[in-house]
Amino acid sequence: MGETEDSDAWYNKGVTLGSLGRYKEAIVCYDEAIKLDPEDSTAWYNKGVALGLLENYEEAIVCYDEAIQLDPVNSTAWKNKGHSLGSLGRYEEAIVCYDEVIKLDPVNSGAWSDKGVALGLLENYEEAIVCYDEAIQLDPVNSTAWYNKGNSLGSLGRYEEAIVCYDEAIKLYPVKTSAWNNKGNSLDSLRRHKEAIVCYDEAIQLDPESPSAWNNKGRSLSSLLNYKEAIVFFDEAIKLDPEDSLAWYNKGHSLGSLGRHKEAIVCFDEVIKLDPEDSLAWGNKGIALKKFGRDEDAEQCLAKARELQQC
Repeated sequence: MGETEDSDAWYNKGVTLGSLGRYKEAIVCYDEAIKLDPEDSTAWYNKGVALGLLENYEEAIVCYDEAIQLDPVNSTAWKNKGHSLGSLGRYEEAIVCYDEVIKLDPVNSGAWSDKGVALGLLENYEEAIVCYDEAIQLDPVNSTAWYNKGNSLGSLGRYEEAIVCYDEAIKLYPVKTSAWNNKGNSLDSLRRHKEAIVCYDEAIQLDPESPSAWNNKGRSLSSLLNYKEAIVFFDEAIKLDPEDSLAWYNKGHSLGSLGRHKEAIVCFDEVIKLDPEDSLAWGNKGIALKKFGRDEDAEQCLAKARELQQC
């Protein structure tokens, strides 16, 4: 058997091991294939894939670079390099990769969607929406593009338009918990609290262990002045994630609204423990302390809140 056949054998073994989820063993095989044929771009590419699945993104990028150098028109290598860069928070570099994919394959809906995600993470929401529109035009059943367009619109305060996008995403993929949750958030921002609760109920039914859905339903109930019921949902969110400072804060706010200021202070203390720079928690703790006539302690908390707000 010649070197080419040996290289192919190692490569094929790597592919088989990778399909079984045995990525470390697969990498050993790709290394053997590369040793025998250093110009095998697919071996470099597949090694990058295996490394990425092991979350070794830096090493994966090295492999994708090798694959791209050997085969510059490998759009999948460019795309996966973008994914690895994105996983490292290097979004601007990721966008460069997605632009290369789009240059090579302008009708690649996924690349337009991925570029939109990276732009959104850089808070360039308007540009992100342009990319999602391209993705949707190329593939109207791309539920992820509809969902992410909704997120960008929501970030711009365009809640009515965001809801339309979440509805499309839900129509295409009804079991996407985050689409129901985020639709609820947009409805809540429009003060359509009862409709928001319907969405949060769907999210909770799909994923009873989602602390954000429990917390968000509690927030909507609180907005409807149903403070006692809201506390039940905040408690569930806290049980699922004891470090959810927002749930602790919201519970404290509801307790305070019921005149249960001692219990509210406990909640605001938890928030401060988790995030000492939360000015709202300091301020609300100060207000609760005032109810007990603890003016000096209250003033210290309120002064801290003012100091943080000026930073």
